[in-house]
Amino acid sequence: MNFSSLVSGTCAALASVFGKIAFGNTIKNFVEEWNFENYLRRVVVEYTLRACSLSLVLLLNTFMLHFYIQALQKHGSIAATVSNTSVNMIVSSLLGYLLFAEILAKEWLVGAFLTLLGVFCIQKAVGEIVHREENKIQREKKE
Repeated sequence: MNFSSLVSGTCAALASVFGKIAFGNTIKNFVEEWNFENYLRRVVVEYTLRACSLSLVLLLNTFMLHFYIQALQKHGSIAATVSNTSVNMIVSSLLGYLLFAEILAKEWLVGAFLTLLGVFCIQKAVGEIVHREENKIQREKKE
């Protein structure tokens, strides 16, 4: 796992959290607990918090793309994509469980494990292919 993919996947997961906050009922419920007497003030606070959350979605997606492109340049498309996707899936599930009390069913956990196992196998196979190709190029240069 490379650093760029780790950061990219984490930023993508965080962006999805702030997207859920921006467009869900979390902010509305939060603002309603403050018991604003002035309706206009409540609406302004609610929409300001939604705008901030949406801004964080855009900012985090910008960071995600920056680090994803770095991973693509350093490690190739397959390694970068599967690493980014794996990190995103793990971090998203943990954040959903911790922040939104989402249930992680046994079937989901088994599916996630199988997905990560497949990602590991793909990365290992790609690494071996790249290593063979590099050795082949080195031999051809010596000849």
